[in-house]
Amino acid sequence: MKKTIISIFSILVILFASVGIASASCNVVVTSPNGGENWQGSKSITWNYVSSGSGDNCDTINIDVSYALDGCSGTFSSADGCSGLKSDAGSCTWAVPSSSDSTNACVKLAPTTGNTDTSDAVFNIDNTKPVVSKISMPAGTYKI
Repeated sequence: MKKTIISIFSILVILFASVGIASASCNVVVTSPNGGENWQGSKSITWNYVSSGSGDNCDTINIDVSYALDGCSGTFSSADGCSGLKSDAGSCTWAVPSSSDSTNACVKLAPTTGNTDTSDAVFNIDNTKPVVSKISMPAGTYKI
């Protein structure tokens, strides 16, 4: 009688390969703002998610979106209205902070599983209202 020995390791490799756990991962990538943009008011932060395997459920993971005003390695705060989103949503509308201008703004996507991604470069937030200091009009009669 011939005995076959199967190790626990072999069983785990077969099991993980059959359900796609061993090779699957989810990656999210910031598409906008991704550097150099000038933002004010409400804007859409957008992203793509990429699956590198089958059975990974990338479309069901949650993503939290945050922003920093002091660069992509700065201090991040939650972007209002952009937390707990499904990765397949692809975007969220963010009310850019009206009290904070920055030439070093950055967004970060943090999924519950997979990689974290930030903007490739900083972008500008400018909510400064224009100021009219003087209006000059040529002499004449004007009807209003």
